[in-house]
Amino acid sequence: MAQYTVQWDQNGIGKRVNVTTGAVAWIARLDGGRGGQSTHETKADAKAWLSRQTTKRRTGKRPTKEDRTQTFAQYIAWWLDQKASGAVRDRNNAQRKIGRRTLHDYRALMGDWITDARRLPKGSSGRIGHVRVGRLTFHDLNALYDAMHEVTTVGTVRALHRLLGQVFVDAVAKGVLDLNPCDIANVPAADEKKKRPGMTVAQAQTFLRMARENADTQGADVPMHQVPERCWSARWFVAIWSGLRPGEVRALRWDDVEGLDSAAPVLHVREALEYVPGKDDEAKAPKTEAGVRDVPLALDVARELKQWKRVQAMQRLHAGPEWEDDRTRGGLVFTMPTGAHLTLAAQRRAFERVSAKAELGTWTEAEPIREHKTGPVRKRAFKPSFRVYDCRHTCVTLLRSHGVPDHVVAAWIGHGDEQTLPTYSHVHAEDLQRALATLGKALTA
Repeated sequence: MAQYTVQWDQNGIGKRVNVTTGAVAWIARLDGGRGGQSTHETKADAKAWLSRQTTKRRTGKRPTKEDRTQTFAQYIAWWLDQKASGAVRDRNNAQRKIGRRTLHDYRALMGDWITDARRLPKGSSGRIGHVRVGRLTFHDLNALYDAMHEVTTVGTVRALHRLLGQVFVDAVAKGVLDLNPCDIANVPAADEKKKRPGMTVAQAQTFLRMARENADTQGADVPMHQVPERCWSARWFVAIWSGLRPGEVRALRWDDVEGLDSAAPVLHVREALEYVPGKDDEAKAPKTEAGVRDVPLALDVARELKQWKRVQAMQRLHAGPEWEDDRTRGGLVFTMPTGAHLTLAAQRRAFERVSAKAELGTWTEAEPIREHKTGPVRKRAFKPSFRVYDCRHTCVTLLRSHGVPDHVVAAWIGHGDEQTLPTYSHVHAEDLQRALATLGKALTA
């Protein structure tokens, strides 16, 4: 009679060795054998059996034939709909709806590479949307990642890998798949992360000076189709001095600005404007409690806001009933000529305009725009060194480089990092005022 030795691991998988022949088999046990056991040729098969039995016990039913036979593209479409409704649990095992912008980005990413495979060449081995979801393996993912790597960045490949990891976790939980292919797929290593430094003190001072000069030199009679430079001047002062996110700046209302005529004005950050391509902007609460905060305002910023408020009142008077803002909670602080939210395109153009005057970027010659008898006429193009979001980076950089403690900086900018959240309780109004004084010394030196 054959003799065996069995070595068990903590997951209920045992390696059985025939003492006489040396043959190896793998045994999977559920609940120490009380829930049944099965013998397999490979450890992977044993783990798959154990996963199926665990899923069956947890859900009380086996996956349907439709679950296993639908294509991966169909399964992705179903999963995204479930995600939108909040039926799919997140990484913290909580059920909550995801934001409109996040859902839009998910659908775009899946459409580009899986459901429609818009970005992959026809006939590419990386097209896996037609594969039955129950037959997907890590080999399919490797083919997809290799095909993507030829036409896009490593960052995009890794972003899709993270999202697919969520999809397959749910597929394994439903019993549609036995193992998560993302666990053993070959995902490209991440590129070295490039830090985007904010402006230096001198650059920030020059940028704000150019923004203010633009506003001071603009005439009183501004065409109604243009956003007054006074609006942009106040916009950039708020961004650099307060470190607000662009969406938080665009969502500000005048009731959020307290004590504009006092010696200690304050900005109350309560919501942010979410941009979704092709849809109306929507104001929503910050994702974390730390995002709801009060930020002290410098008197220079208050002065810019008061001047812009007077210009905006004249705009509203000229627009009459065509003014779009309903003036809820005092009305929007920053508006287009019609009273609508500032658009991202208008923000970007205004930022590039001030950056060009401050010489914070490079000029290049673009393609010829027309022919002339003296030669082709070219238009110079300006590429700024910074983005609109870098105003926030500038504020953080200046605060930290001038000795403001990290936990105060985190509270100032509404950072939601879990490691710093416990220290927020120790940040008092006096700490923020000292941080404001530090920032004022740096920017007005």
